[in-house]
Amino acid sequence: MDQNIQKALWLGVGILFFVAVISIGIMVFSQGMQLVEESEDSIRRTNQRLSSVQYERYVLREQSGSNVVAAIDEFKEYAGVFKIEVRTGTKEENEYISTGDTKSLDPKDREEINKDLRNVRDPSSDQYINPNGRFEGEILYDDNGVERILRFEQQ
Repeated sequence: MDQNIQKALWLGVGILFFVAVISIGIMVFSQGMQLVEESEDSIRRTNQRLSSVQYERYVLREQSGSNVVAAIDEFKEYAGVFKIEVRTGTKEENEYISTGDTKSLDPKDREEINKDLRNVRDPSSDQYINPNGRFEGEILYDDNGVERILRFEQQ
């Protein structure tokens, strides 16, 4: 009978030890999940800041018209995803690189964007941007906090 009690005690201790190990494992896993979620949020915020750096140089100070034209040329590869709006004194608003997806390499879409780029340099066009003009830029974000529009307004 003494051995049965001893075996029962060892079995009880084993079960308690097993429960303790499982509880510690769950606790460590739970803390690890919180750490992973915090790290993901931190990485997402860092990526968002890094992605907006390329646009911020256009909004931190007054831009010349030639810088606006350079921005249109620089971001033409983002057509269909990103838009540049320019408000000049001659017309309320012009949109550039906003139609078509150049990643598809569709010649029609590329031609439309290249036509926009030619028009901004043509003084007879209503899309003309004076290289000596002064513009102030701003970035507009979508509901997810992603940059979608770079807007320039002539001063």
